[in-house]
Amino acid sequence: MIKGRNRIAVLLTLALIAATLAAPSVMAETAAEEITPLVWATDTLSQKFSPFFADTGYDNEVVDMTAVSLLTTDRTGGIVYNAADGEIVPYNGIDYFYDGIANIAVTQDEAAGTTAYTAKIKPGVKFSDGEELTADDVIFSYYVYLDPSYVGSTTLNSYPIIGLKSYLTQTPDDLYDKYSGLFDAIYEAGRGHEWSDADGWTKEQQDAFWTILTDTWTGDVQAIVDYVAANYANDYAQDQLGVSPEDTLASDGLKVALGMVMWGFGSVDDEGLLTSTVLGNSWKIGGGRKTSR
Repeated sequence: MIKGRNRIAVLLTLALIAATLAAPSVMAETAAEEITPLVWATDTLSQKFSPFFADTGYDNEVVDMTAVSLLTTDRTGGIVYNAADGEIVPYNGIDYFYDGIANIAVTQDEAAGTTAYTAKIKPGVKFSDGEELTADDVIFSYYVYLDPSYVGSTTLNSYPIIGLKSYLTQTPDDLYDKYSGLFDAIYEAGRGHEWSDADGWTKEQQDAFWTILTDTWTGDVQAIVDYVAANYANDYAQDQLGVSPEDTLASDGLKVALGMVMWGFGSVDDEGLLTSTVLGNSWKIGGGRKTSR
């Protein structure tokens, strides 16, 4: 066992398991009779054991031991369609047996450009409190993952799911498409565009658009600058900018420069010339990089 790792005992907490889809067990009846705790070795845990919010490999070890998934995949990442019945899939000349909680049917409509996945959960999949897993539990999980305020690491809300855009924006598709087109038109016209009656939007809309866009991007960029200054200035300012960490942290402009370099939006040559990788603009900021990156 690797030296320094903690050996911890994990009791499968009923409240955690019963709270979400990710914790049903087909062994619920026998688990109640088991009194020996599960013991395994791992590293430091962040104690985010919810399948919705676990974001470290070690916390996900706990999730993996208390969770199930509708979709079972083989060694190549392919779908095991009959996991609920048990299915053998060959790999490199060896047969591997897979089982899971659901069979999956995939239907593609080429004309509509859509793909439908249908999961049939096998009977007897239960939570630790004895309640059987149903489609309602699956729906609950989807509501969590796709909630507009969800801040976990799962990116299900980035998939082109039918109706998802309306759900996330709470806006009907036709209305969303209308204002999305308006957004594109104002943006394409440019910040310096002089509004006229011929435009397909009002002057108030144009002014509000650029104000909101500027404020939003300014906030995002400032967050990057602040993060880089707090986490990288001491170790990288001298190397990347040719300026001491103290001088960098004392200058708003140098902190922006370091943020650009560390985030890939700029580079500094040996003469201390910062060049934007996006627009190509250049600024003289210091003595140049002292060592190679």
